[in-house]
Amino acid sequence: MRIGAVAIMLTMTMPITTPASADPADAPAIYEVVSETIPTADITYFDGTQFQHAEQVSLPWTTEVHVGDLTGKGHTTNRAEVRANWPIEPGSRGSVTTRIHYQGKVLIENTRDNGEVGCATSTFSFHWG
Repeated sequence: MRIGAVAIMLTMTMPITTPASADPADAPAIYEVVSETIPTADITYFDGTQFQHAEQVSLPWTTEVHVGDLTGKGHTTNRAEVRANWPIEPGSRGSVTTRIHYQGKVLIENTRDNGEVGCATSTFSFHWG
């Protein structure tokens, strides 16, 4: 009778960690609302915890928020969202653009001329381990 053994070796890799200052989760998202013709708008945006609302904000408008890692490489679900609404006056023309910037890049932008515009992005990462 022959007795054999089988050995299974599991190898785990650990991610290389970087200093906290280089952590993508520390990078703010920048929300931007701009228009060449519409002077003000009501703005709603997600600040990382809840939605904030500001009425009759002068355009252009920007703010920085910390919503977590938006690269998709993080271990959590994160989202960023900004919306603008403005009244359409009879005979008036013009559009408004919303943008979400992250780590020096425009992640998403949207332009509309119908009184309402917004853009949003979200990430979900699932890691075994």
